[in-house]
Amino acid sequence: TTTKFNLAGDINNLDEATTDVIATLKGFKLQADDVVSVTDKMNTVSNEYALSAQDIATIVRQNSAAMKAAGNDINEAIALGTVAQEVQQNASKVGTALKTISQRLRGVKTDGEEINPTLRKEVMEYANGFDILKDDGSFKSTYEIFKGIGKEWNNMTSMQQAKLGQDLFGKQNLVTGYAILQNVDKLDKVMKSLGESSGSVDKEFSRYLDSTSAKLVQLKDSIAQ
Repeated sequence: TTTKFNLAGDINNLDEATTDVIATLKGFKLQADDVVSVTDKMNTVSNEYALSAQDIATIVRQNSAAMKAAGNDINEAIALGTVAQEVQQNASKVGTALKTISQRLRGVKTDGEEINPTLRKEVMEYANGFDILKDDGSFKSTYEIFKGIGKEWNNMTSMQQAKLGQDLFGKQNLVTGYAILQNVDKLDKVMKSLGESSGSVDKEFSRYLDSTSAKLVQLKDSIAQ
């Protein structure tokens, strides 16, 4: 399956592709049987959005365990990574940033930066009452938090955006955080694509084989002439 993914997704390094997919499966505690579904999802976003299959594989490999711990599923992690990468065009930075952001939003201190102890109150004040906690007191997923704040982002003043962005993401991850909040509507579009991704790698691999076969026929014909 990873060989097909390698060819269908225009990935140049099979070993790297295999490593990324395995790490993603482990990070999200998925089974080996899920490899087809995961590669279909990665291939689909690479076809429909401004990033490569290797980009999204790198992003999700870097943050899979942290994103899982923060309550996100594989679709949510891919959607966040896709929207950020389209803007930032640096898969390694996006992957690391989302890992850090997912921890910060749950109050975990990272990179030596202090967490604002009144973050929940601040979000509720600036984001029209949106709560980063569920009714049972546990944290909402990173995806849910981005969606909730993103809906109110354009209603905030520039000063509120600057203050909240700093407290949510930390200095090192502002670009990634802003990229998602400013394009939050695209998350739904990516999620829809992921829901329709089944069979993506096989379909593209078949087209690859058809194309290769056609080229061989053309080559034989030209030699025979």
